[in-house]
Amino acid sequence: MAATVYNGVLQGSGGQHIQTLYTNSTGKNVRIVWNYFGSGNTHPSDLSIYIGPSSNPNHGSGQDLDTIALSLPANFYAGKSLALWRNDDYTSNNAYGSYSGFFPMELVIANTHKISVNIPPQISSNTNALTYNFVAITED
Repeated sequence: MAATVYNGVLQGSGGQHIQTLYTNSTGKNVRIVWNYFGSGNTHPSDLSIYIGPSSNPNHGSGQDLDTIALSLPANFYAGKSLALWRNDDYTSNNAYGSYSGFFPMELVIANTHKISVNIPPQISSNTNALTYNFVAITED
């Protein structure tokens, strides 16, 4: 198995735009393990992550049904081994957010599929939309 680490920050532009984080061009399946990510403050508009062949699926019209669309609420943080401190009675396991949310920390993507991020216009220029660190492991 070959593995590659990806980390970085995607920023807003003040307009809606889609950026591709990763495209599987290995000819094989790739396992993605998210070690950390944090979404920017986009409330009431959520950050969307698309996993599959389309970077802009149109599920409402019955198209691109092989692409998963996940919505990340504002200020959502998650990680495989995320340290967490809370000063109230609520607890969570490896995730935190101002609003409720969920996200798979491991997934598998097919050859030619990609991970794309739809950044809403509420995130202005030079403002962090998504901070991430993940590993892509090619399955032999």
